[in-house]
Amino acid sequence: MASSHPVITSYFDASNAASWLSTPFLLAATSFQPLFGRLSDYIGRKNPNLVAIFIFLFGTIWCAASPNVESFITARAFCGLGAGGVMVLGAIIVNDIVRKP
Repeated sequence: MASSHPVITSYFDASNAASWLSTPFLLAATSFQPLFGRLSDYIGRKNPNLVAIFIFLFGTIWCAASPNVESFITARAFCGLGAGGVMVLGAIIVNDIVRKP
């Protein structure tokens, strides 16, 4: 994301919001990882993983279609919510599949 900051900020003419392009994504991803992990313990791995993938997909499409920088930042936060689930559930699923010595 850091390499695209100049392009995005110049497109939206919002150089003062450059630090907010990555921060909401990282905050949402970090805060929702434990939630997705606990949810997968209760209802299984498949459905939360699919939900996280679709949230990430919707957030990415929203980022692409954002008309202004505020909408883009909100979309990045929503995208981070899904990315947090994809990251943690990917690790959990691999841990479930790989045999321990």
